[in-house]
Amino acid sequence: MPMLYRKLLFLVVFCSLTALLFSGCKKEDEFIQVEVTTPEPSNLPAATLYEVCYGEHQRNMMDVFLPARRNTSTPVVVLIHGGSWSSGDKSDMHILANLFAQTYGVAAVCINYRLLPENALPAQMEDIHAVLAQVAAHQPEWHVSANSFFLMGVSAGAHLALLYSYGYDTQQVVKGVISMCGPTNFDLPEMFTQYSDWNALISLLVGASYEENPDAWRQASPWFHVKATSCPTIMAHCENDSVVPYSQALMLYDRLSAFGVETQFFSYPTGGHSFEGVNVLEILSACEEMILSK
Repeated sequence: MPMLYRKLLFLVVFCSLTALLFSGCKKEDEFIQVEVTTPEPSNLPAATLYEVCYGEHQRNMMDVFLPARRNTSTPVVVLIHGGSWSSGDKSDMHILANLFAQTYGVAAVCINYRLLPENALPAQMEDIHAVLAQVAAHQPEWHVSANSFFLMGVSAGAHLALLYSYGYDTQQVVKGVISMCGPTNFDLPEMFTQYSDWNALISLLVGASYEENPDAWRQASPWFHVKATSCPTIMAHCENDSVVPYSQALMLYDRLSAFGVETQFFSYPTGGHSFEGVNVLEILSACEEMILSK
C-alpha cells in the first residue's frame, strides 16, 4: 500500500504541474512580444552642426543648433532667412538660433534654400519638406522630436514658412508658424503701382506674370490656403514697413480670424521692415510659449 500510495501521489502531482504549465502557454499562432527599450541619454551637452547637407543642390545646406539636456520631446524650429527670394544666407538667422537653443531649450535649424532667378516655386517648398524629413531621420542621433516642428521666417522667408504651413504640410507635422513681416497675398495687381519691384520678383517666383497666369499668383499666396485646420500662427509687422505693405498682415490676420485659427498679431506703429527700435523680445516670448506648449 505505501508503495502504491506514493506512485498515485506522484502521478497526481505530475499531472497537476503539467496542466498548470501548459495552461499558461500561448497557442502556436500567438507571439510573445518582448519590448526592449534603450533609455535616453541624460544631460546631453549643447552641440552645433554646421553645413549639414539635406539635398543635392549646393544651396541645400543647414546649420543645426541643439540645446543642452535635450530629449526626443524637444521641439524643433526651422528658421528661414529673407532676401526677396533671391539672396540671403542661413547665417543671417544664427543669432536667433542661439537664442532658441541656449535660452528656450528649443532645437533650431537655419536653412539655405534654392533662390531666384534659377529656381521658381515649388522648389523652395520641396526644400523645406526635405529639411523636415532630414531632421526626422536624424532624430535618433540628435535626440530631438521627429514630429514637433515649427517654421519661422523673416520677409520672403516668412512667406515661404506661411505657404508651406498652410498649403504644403499635408501630414500636419508643422505645429505652428511665425511670420516676421511676410508677404501673404499676391492677388492684388493694383499694389504693383506702389511696389513696382514686386511684379518682376513674383513673376520670377511663380514662373509667369500675373497677366499670363493669375491663378499661379493666387496659389503662391498663403492667404488663399488658409483653412479651419491651419496651424497656430504668430504674426509681427510694422505699420511703416516700406518693403512689405502692412496691409498684407492685416489681410492675413482677418482671414485667419474668419476661419477661427489660433493667431497672435503683434503690430507696431514704427520700426520699418527691420523692426528697428521694436521690443522683439515680446514677440520671441510669445514664440517660446507657443512652441513649448504644443
